[in-house]
Amino acid sequence: MRIEPFGRRLLIAAAMGAAEAVCGGTAAAEEAAPGEAPFFEDLPVVLTATRLRQSLSETPGAVSIIDRDMIRLSGAREIPDVLRLLPGFQVTHQSAWPVVAYHGLTGQRSNRLQVLVDGRSLFTQSSEGGVDWTTIGVALDDIERIEVFRGSNSATYGSDSFLGVVNIITRSGAQSRGGWVEASAGGNGVRDATARYGWSSESLDLRVTAGHLADDGFGPNLRKPGDGEPFQQFSPRSTSFINGRLDARLNARDEIQLQAGWLTGRLGDGQVTPFDPLNPSRYEYPHAAFIEARFRRALGADNEWSISAVHGEDHHDAIAAVDTPTFQNRLDVGRQSSRNELEFEHAYGFAGATRLVWGLKLRDERSLSPFYLGSDSSVHTTITRLFANLEWRLHPQWLLNLGATVERYNLSGSNFAPRAMLNWQFTPEQTLRAGVSVAHRLPSVWEERANLKLTYRGALLDYRYLSSGRVEPETVVAREISYVGDWRPLHLNLDVRAFWERVGHYVIGQRAPLPAGSGPELADSSQSLIDFANGGSVNVRGIEYQLNYRPTTQTRVTLSQSYVRISSDLGAGTATDEALAQSAPRMQTSLLLGQAFASGTEASVVFQQVGQTYWLNSSIPVPSYRRVDLRLAQAFRSGGTPLTIALIVQAANGGYLDGDDTQRFRRRAFVTLQAAF
Repeated sequence: MRIEPFGRRLLIAAAMGAAEAVCGGTAAAEEAAPGEAPFFEDLPVVLTATRLRQSLSETPGAVSIIDRDMIRLSGAREIPDVLRLLPGFQVTHQSAWPVVAYHGLTGQRSNRLQVLVDGRSLFTQSSEGGVDWTTIGVALDDIERIEVFRGSNSATYGSDSFLGVVNIITRSGAQSRGGWVEASAGGNGVRDATARYGWSSESLDLRVTAGHLADDGFGPNLRKPGDGEPFQQFSPRSTSFINGRLDARLNARDEIQLQAGWLTGRLGDGQVTPFDPLNPSRYEYPHAAFIEARFRRALGADNEWSISAVHGEDHHDAIAAVDTPTFQNRLDVGRQSSRNELEFEHAYGFAGATRLVWGLKLRDERSLSPFYLGSDSSVHTTITRLFANLEWRLHPQWLLNLGATVERYNLSGSNFAPRAMLNWQFTPEQTLRAGVSVAHRLPSVWEERANLKLTYRGALLDYRYLSSGRVEPETVVAREISYVGDWRPLHLNLDVRAFWERVGHYVIGQRAPLPAGSGPELADSSQSLIDFANGGSVNVRGIEYQLNYRPTTQTRVTLSQSYVRISSDLGAGTATDEALAQSAPRMQTSLLLGQAFASGTEASVVFQQVGQTYWLNSSIPVPSYRRVDLRLAQAFRSGGTPLTIALIVQAANGGYLDGDDTQRFRRRAFVTLQAAF
């Protein structure tokens, strides 16, 4: 791994600080030994893998945990930036919209990755399908931890979890009592603010949070030295949100949880220079709201059931002013959707050696997008999902996880997603897993019903997309051998995953003939119409690992690396084949170094090296880059009020192309001030 001199000096300085804390602070570490137990006790318990409470040695696949320390030390402003710390994850932007991928195969939406907030799905089939990271509306300091299942998990969460699951678990009012405020300001127009109040009693916990995030987006980029006009996306952004969580304990066995949230924003889109009449710079105004109710009843130590209901609304208002020699008009390119979900879940333990969780989920969604779907009528989609996961301890050292989901989608029919994983805990600290899973990705409304055309005074001027509606679900057969080890005497744990993911019926956009009656205006052969169809298969192979080292409570080292190779049979040498092969970097590294000092000072460095990547909505592959983020914080008191001030520098070693050759992530420095009361 080659590191530029500037980045090398930063890493050496951080490493020297860590070494000083380990070697020179032995006495302090010995005194703190009783308080270190939380870091060196049994492996953490997670829920995301099967919906059962399992340690990392029991899960049917690799699980990464991003805790509050990692979030704080990363210096991140938003959730996608935190995911850069994980092996196999790529993060970019499409104008003002963050995009997250696991093992590539992604364009402008995260459409093969499930994202949950306290178990509530953010995945939608509307429009292009996937996850809109701009409308999550969760403050980073409200997150207790993020559990990430690295691999297909449709056996637990259905087709939305095609290649992985990100579960964001928030804090209750009992975990965040009192008031707390944070404000950030600095370069590139960074201006963020968050305020929270938490309250708790014997039977009731309440948390309310409001926040705002804004910056000026990306800088211009010159394609070649000497170009007179830079390429630049229009990407300023501003979002504001408020959300709340209420936890009520009705009696010894019954609990109710209520959550609600609202978000609004202004996001830049389109191209500033050179001017594109069909993609002009413009603002899009997202508005999102949700309400969720969950009832849980505990019937015994390993016996409980719950039922939850969710209603969500998403509206994106956008007007595009198109200016061509033959067409001048303002187009409404907005879209909206609404969703209702109902889920029942029951977990039960049998005689100590076997546990089962099963449930049923119903989703009803309506999508309206006249410009993109060519209709003033909404598209109605329904999903019915029956799931079950069985954990069977065959022997003290052998554990078998079996799971499956049966799902019906009104636009494409039924599918079955099974999984089998065998865990061998050959020592108390080390476990080896091997298994296979099958999953499906349902076609989005865009892939099924796209109809994007431009008309003016009855004349058809441009036709871009027309879906024939014959798209079948993608499939993936994922094979995995993985290892998790916890060497407590060394204060170190290691997670390794080797994988082969074969994606079949891969959905591609292909040229199609213009429909009959398109008119003489489009008779020339240069007109290109895109339809969606299933192609061949894509193979994703590789190995990845994450290493965590905690010599003391003050020092943290997290190293992640992935090696990925992608091939397909879609046509050797074709543009699609070449783009897919580079849609995940062949090698990727992230390193987090964090050190706390007795004076209340805390310093951290995040280094990331990403190989050349071809985001599938881009015109060219993005060159490899290195990024170094720095954070220096000081805690103190003023009049009895705990305060923390931090200086954060992102891309301290210089800017880099982000996602495409039209946007450059520039070095940005900002100051954050926190106060608790």
